[in-house]
Amino acid sequence: MPLTPKPELTVDKFLADAVEAYLFNDLESMAALDRHPGACGYPMLLATLAGMELLGGLLSSDEFCSKRGASKRLESYWEHYFADGTLYAGLSCIMIKLARNGLAHSSLVKLGIKVAKHSDDHLVVDDEDPRNPQLIIDPIQLFRDFKDSYVRRIKPILVGGDSETKRKMQGNLNNMIRIYAAERDGLFSETKVCLANLRRQPPDDVRRATESTVIARHVASVSPYVSTSGGSVTPFGTSGRPTSHT
Repeated sequence: MPLTPKPELTVDKFLADAVEAYLFNDLESMAALDRHPGACGYPMLLATLAGMELLGGLLSSDEFCSKRGASKRLESYWEHYFADGTLYAGLSCIMIKLARNGLAHSSLVKLGIKVAKHSDDHLVVDDEDPRNPQLIIDPIQLFRDFKDSYVRRIKPILVGGDSETKRKMQGNLNNMIRIYAAERDGLFSETKVCLANLRRQPPDDVRRATESTVIARHVASVSPYVSTSGGSVTPFGTSGRPTSHT
């Protein structure tokens, strides 16, 4: 029987799952947390910026490369789909270098960014200390504005408003999947000895049932030739003193 080709993952399905179902719902869950000092403000900010980078990659006219171009993809979405005509315009370089890079590599924003949930001073520069000016970012408001940009600018593309852009997004998605699959295969091949120890083992009840089947088959195979009345059957063969049939 010929193999049936695996159906292509459509950009509609991908964004419905990866962005609308997972990312937006995770961000909603983090937005509701207020039980400790951080209250998931940093993870919210990083996840929001990562979502913008993903969309920037899908919308890009450049060929996707997993080893470079991340900042450019984030900047492209920020300036062309998210910030145009708003107070966010021109802030992509600050958000990339001080917020995104700091969080991605050290779990902290760099000097110049203050993250505060439920702040009334979102996008306000706090220069009370002139030696340490800070741009205040409310990650909840940033997320809401990002989600709004997705609904206003991206969803219309998916429902047929711009077929050329949608075809470009589908091509970029296919390319991303191909590149990530090649990276996976290469790394799994390089570390196959280590991964061999991590293969999923069957549950104990399945393992015991399998061992019992092996034992039963072994007994059936030797019983015509060996009497086990003087010994016992083990998973490795017969023990005791067998009696040969003549």
